[in-house]
Amino acid sequence: MYKNYIIIIFRNLLKYKGYSLINIFGLAIGIASSLLILLWVQDEVSFDKFHTNSANIYHVLRIDADNVISAITSPPIVPALKNDFAEIEKAAHLASWSTRNLSFEDNAFIESDYYFVDPDFLEMFSFKLISGNPETVLSDPYSILLTESSAQKYFGGENPIGKVLTMDNRIPVTVTGILQDVPKNSSIYFDMLSPYQLFATEIINDYNVENWNYNMLTSFVMLVDGVNQEKVNQKLAGYIQKYNPEDKDYLVLQPFTHIHLRSASFNRKVENLGDIKFVWIFISLAFIIILIACLNFMNLATARASKRAREVGVRKVMGANRQQLIGQFLSESLMESFIALLISLLIIEITLPQFNQMVNKELAANIFNNPKIIVSALALCLFTGLFAGAYPALFLSSFQPVTVLKKFSSSSRGSQLFRRILVIMQFGISSALIIGTIIISQQLHFIQNKNIGFQKDQLLQIRLSSDQVDKYESIKNILSQVPGVQNVTASLSLPVNNANTPGTPDWEGKDPNNNFDIRAEMVDFDYIETFGIDLVEGRSFSKEFASDDSIAYMVNEAAVKAMKMDDPIGKSFSFWGREGQIIGVVKDYHFRPLTSEIEPLVLKILPAMFRRVILRIDLSNSSETIKQIEKAWHDLLPGEPFEYRFLDEYFQNLYASDTLMQRIINIFTFLAIFIACLGLLGLAAFSTEQRCKEIGVRKVLGATVFAIFSQFNREFLKWVIIANILSWPVIYIIMNKWLQSFAYRTEIRLWIFLISGILITGIAIITVSYQALKAALANPIKSLRYE
Repeated sequence: MYKNYIIIIFRNLLKYKGYSLINIFGLAIGIASSLLILLWVQDEVSFDKFHTNSANIYHVLRIDADNVISAITSPPIVPALKNDFAEIEKAAHLASWSTRNLSFEDNAFIESDYYFVDPDFLEMFSFKLISGNPETVLSDPYSILLTESSAQKYFGGENPIGKVLTMDNRIPVTVTGILQDVPKNSSIYFDMLSPYQLFATEIINDYNVENWNYNMLTSFVMLVDGVNQEKVNQKLAGYIQKYNPEDKDYLVLQPFTHIHLRSASFNRKVENLGDIKFVWIFISLAFIIILIACLNFMNLATARASKRAREVGVRKVMGANRQQLIGQFLSESLMESFIALLISLLIIEITLPQFNQMVNKELAANIFNNPKIIVSALALCLFTGLFAGAYPALFLSSFQPVTVLKKFSSSSRGSQLFRRILVIMQFGISSALIIGTIIISQQLHFIQNKNIGFQKDQLLQIRLSSDQVDKYESIKNILSQVPGVQNVTASLSLPVNNANTPGTPDWEGKDPNNNFDIRAEMVDFDYIETFGIDLVEGRSFSKEFASDDSIAYMVNEAAVKAMKMDDPIGKSFSFWGREGQIIGVVKDYHFRPLTSEIEPLVLKILPAMFRRVILRIDLSNSSETIKQIEKAWHDLLPGEPFEYRFLDEYFQNLYASDTLMQRIINIFTFLAIFIACLGLLGLAAFSTEQRCKEIGVRKVLGATVFAIFSQFNREFLKWVIIANILSWPVIYIIMNKWLQSFAYRTEIRLWIFLISGILITGIAIITVSYQALKAALANPIKSLRYE
């Protein structure tokens, strides 16, 4: 019996080559697309799970009175938590402050991924130590661990153990171990590690080591096996107040494996962030594409029922029962699905390098070595075969022998209605995908072109290491003299993603009940002018006023509104215990991503905290200007590395994940529509074949080519139009919810839906027209002889 099934399967595949090709090719594209998406999803959800203790490691977060979550904590937190909580087995800082200059002989680099950690760090996390004693590699405060890539960069092929690097041109650090390069699926990324004790001794002063208000570190804890996270969180609710009664924030523990997808990462590499909503979106995309491919199969198989009706009748007369017939047709479906799977694996092998480049990942090239993907592929094949073949199997096996052996038509009301519903579903989904793609594109364009309150073009940033801060005035003076440099200033961070620690301000006339946190930016003179920020009232910082670098503050409109001040200029103001007065109010500008509303902001001159030099340059001859800037830098700081970056690159990285989502959705929307069109093409071809005699009669009775062409198109187009209309409310709700994640967003306009309707209708017309025109131009004599 099974041998007969296999023979019949291949006989039908060869007999109906066109339909078989459409079915198998559509399924293959659907399966390949879904597997590529699942590869991406698997990589996203695998972040940080390579650590042996990942299930017990937690990220320490702060939450303020406004429920704003911060991933930074103060230096005393780690020792205090480890000492006060029996539930905490290990705890470690991950500290960094600005970039570090690191050199060995003639090799000098600016390192942005140099971190300082406690001894527990290497025991908590499974970063593999290739050489060095794990018990002693961080025992000396002036030691350093390098990754393989960093060791190669500084020492080439030489053994680096025992060699001395110089940090910030003054601090010798000895290489005591080599670590394997950090895996790509790690939220913690570093190039080198040194003991936290070095950070506390050389980079922050003793006062800050014990300062509970000095929030600028990342902290992790590892709970004892079996300890409940929620119970520890309950104990942490008022823990900070035990040591710092004035601090109203509270601590919570976030599972370490949630960092990549469920929170903003502490990592400075903003392009490495993930988002759980994208995972669900892409899983949905994979399901939609497979669904459309399955609907194609079901539609064509049902439409072709008349071709198999007599076969069913004969088999039933010969004694076959319904279960055996269902098994036969499901076997055919599973066989086609398996053939499609083999083709899809070939497609993946060919397209994976391009897909990796598109999504900026290094997904495994050989999926046959990936058990999870193999299981997923087989499960997908089984699901596709059973789902796509279920209805046709039930439909065909239900035929009565007497009826089908006399005369049978697959054009019954039930089968026609079912096929129409499938067409509506296919093109409804396709229309929704087009609308979603347009709205995402509109939002990203809106973000990238919105007036953010300052001029981000022509701005070039140079990172300052801590040992260069005291030379800033000399740096500013020499860079200001370079032809093409229009302005020079400095700041702690950039007005792109200000994550500086907020504080609670005091001001003249303050209502005791009016407490709120305010973000701070430490800036130099000329900051307002360099960025082109508008003044609302008062004045900017100026060297003409001797006290500006000590007592002057500038605030934004949001701060004035929060303080409920009518006339802020000249009013006393203090922040972080520094008394002063307000000299100017700047127009609100975006200093954080557009997913956040503009918060209160204070600007203060504080040279000791400068970490970035910002230059506005003339772009008419930018390459020559940058060469001159680099020459001036090396004249002043010989032997020290020079690295720069344009500010607009940071803006691109801020929304890189959204741009990635748009890119992927564009590709898979096209594939979904292509698969839907394959099905419509097959259905149109079959409809032409079924109505061959009708078309011949119409032509003999005088119907024109255009009339037949139009009538043929109308049959399909009315269902495509209904599909558009039904899909619009659903996609409106989905995209409106997505837009809510942006504090500033575009509007969903009617023209987007109309454009989508026109596009999907036009695609359907093009798909059907070939078969319609072919039928209309056919010789009626041949048509009448058909059947």
